[in-house]
Formats: sequence, structure tokens, C-alpha cells
Amino acid sequence: MRKTWFLYFLVLILILSGCNSESGDKDGAKSTPTPAIRTEAPGNTEEPDEDPTAEPTEEPTPEPVPTVEPGKETYAEGIKDPDKGIRYTFRPSKGRADHIMINESLATQFFATTTFNKIELECPSYHDNIGTIVMELYRWMGSYDLTLDKESNPPLAVKEFVDYADNALLAMEFDEPLVDGEYLLYLTTPDPTEQVGVWATYEAEDLHTRTYRDGVEFEGVGFGPIIYYTKTPNKLYGPISG
Repeated sequence: MRKTWFLYFLVLILILSGCNSESGDKDGAKSTPTPAIRTEAPGNTEEPDEDPTAEPTEEPTPEPVPTVEPGKETYAEGIKDPDKGIRYTFRPSKGRADHIMINESLATQFFATTTFNKIELECPSYHDNIGTIVMELYRWMGSYDLTLDKESNPPLAVKEFVDYADNALLAMEFDEPLVDGEYLLYLTTPDPTEQVGVWATYEAEDLHTRTYRDGVEFEGVGFGPIIYYTKTPNKLYGPISG
């Protein structure tokens, strides 16, 4: 009898165990796990070692300006006679007189202290009355090169003299008087072999001009010009700037 109950009990345990197993398979079935995708941490963005260099801003080229404001008669030291003009020679009287022949160019820098309407130069043609001189008058703009920049500083007047008489006074006259200020009178010749030039003073004393020969300062030499002031200033020349 005991064996029978034991067998019943054992069968019951097996039945219950089978039910629990099926229930577990149904209710607790494990789904296939989805593999997790590992997200890489973003790397550090490379920083430049140095701040980027900004492109330089192109500065506009400054316009040249006169070294002394013209039209103010700053260096006239007053006007002695506003109604009477005077002729003044910038070429020094003390020194050795001689000529300068024009090769590439010849120029004189001078400072007029009041208004003027004419300038002259005494020019040799070396006895044959053959040759050409081109005169150009510029307002001085602080340096030789800036003054001769025709785009920013066009000449105030240009005149050509062809086959002039030996030792003639070659003149530039102006319809309207030019104001006081610093100027450059620039001379060239289309054919240097024709031999033209100007009379000058070498080893000059009391020099109130600056001479340039072929673009280079020619020290101790002055060649003019002769200037016709429309008034009479107390001082006939002004300072020459660098």
C-alpha cells in the first residue's frame, strides 16, 4: 500500500514538474538579444596651434600733398607792394658760372613766396641753334619721385622749345598767376646728342634752390629760374624741403 502511494506521489511530482517547465517556456521565453551597437565617443576636434593669421588689409596709397599749404604767402614775411611785381633770379650770383648739359633730365626745386605769372631760364645750344628742350612745371609733393608722378600730380604747365637761339631766355608764361609754394621745374630733351642745357652757378654761395641731374641731387650747383612775381614780397624765396 505504501509503495502504491509513493508511486502516485512520484507521478504527481513529475506531472507538476512538467507543467511548470512548459509554463516557464511559454511565459518566460527569452527573446534573442539584440546586439548593442557601441557608440564611440566623439574625438576631440583638433584646435589650431595658433590663431589663424588674418589676411592683411591693403591700405590705400595716400595721396601726395604739398609740403606747405599753398596760397597762404607763409614765407613772404608780408607784402611790400601788392600792386607792383618784381623779377627775381634764383640762380646765385656768387660762384663759378658754367653750363649744365641735359642728358636724361635736369631739374630745379624752388620756393616762390607769392604769386607769379612767368619763369625763365638762360639756355645755351652750343653755337649751332639746334636742339630741343621740354620744360615741365610741377607743384612739389614732398619727394622727387612723388612730384614727378603724373597720375597723382600732373604738370601745371608743359612747353617745348625747338631750335632756339644760343643763350636764349626760354620762358613759360601763365594765363592765371600761380600761387606761392614749392615747385619743381623739370627739363628733358628728346635727343641729348643735339647738346642743349642751361647756365648755372657752381660752388654756389647763398643757394636757395636744389638741383637734380638725372634724378640725383647735384650739390653746390644752382641754375634758376628767373621768376616774375605779381607782387613785391618782403622775402623773395622760401625754404627748400627734403
